[in-house]
Amino acid sequence: MLRSVSLVNATFSNSNLDASDFSNSNLDASDFSNSKLIGVNFSNTKLSRVKFVNVELQKSDFTGASVENIQLIRANLSQSTITNEQISQALFVYNT
Repeated sequence: MLRSVSLVNATFSNSNLDASDFSNSNLDASDFSNSKLIGVNFSNTKLSRVKFVNVELQKSDFTGASVENIQLIRANLSQSTITNEQISQALFVYNT
């Protein structure tokens, strides 16, 4: 459990973080490339400039998260809670 922590510029690439709880944390400028993030709780988390490249994000919760300028490239977001309004400045490429 990583709830309410500051992990700015952290590298989580090539990790399996299924069902992790990052709620109320600051993950600005972190890198989750090539990671498995199924069922992760990102609610009320700061995610500005985060890289989600080639990731599995199914069933993840982004309720109330700040997601400006994130990169979502080849990201599977099926059954995740993320709104178009939240991701107004995100970069999307080949997502499902």
